[in-house]
Amino acid sequence: MEVGIFRHCDLDTQYCGGMSEIAAIVDAQEVAWFRAVQALFLLACVGSLLATVLMGLILIHFFDARGTFKVASVVTFGSVVSTVTAVAFFGVHYRDIFVITSSDAHLGYSFYCAIIGAFFLFISFIASALEASQTSKVLQNMQHRLTVWSTPYTLFVDQEQA
Repeated sequence: MEVGIFRHCDLDTQYCGGMSEIAAIVDAQEVAWFRAVQALFLLACVGSLLATVLMGLILIHFFDARGTFKVASVVTFGSVVSTVTAVAFFGVHYRDIFVITSSDAHLGYSFYCAIIGAFFLFISFIASALEASQTSKVLQNMQHRLTVWSTPYTLFVDQEQA
């Protein structure tokens, strides 16, 4: 049987079921824990979608404020942490969750796709954090230049810096 966070496929009957059928094979003592892992993974998916929308809006200059890249970085970081936590917890304990024998259960392709998705999300977080760092340096440099040029003694300030 192929098991996943939201879907299972029975290899004997060739049936792939969703959430209503997966509750029948989950151990009764592990239902709350399994639902918590599912909720954490859903939170990661929503966070990834929100980070994508934020980055798209930043690229079209809809949000041109000082902290937009920082906000996008925080959302992406939260998504990375949620994804890695949910995938790690499910990957380590998936044999304990299901009532079926451990030799019959194996992880499906969706689990490995979630790992690949977490990797790409981490790369996106790194790029977002680097962009936020670069943007803050550019803004500080612009603020310094505007302050220098707005003082009445710009000639002397420029000569001192030269």
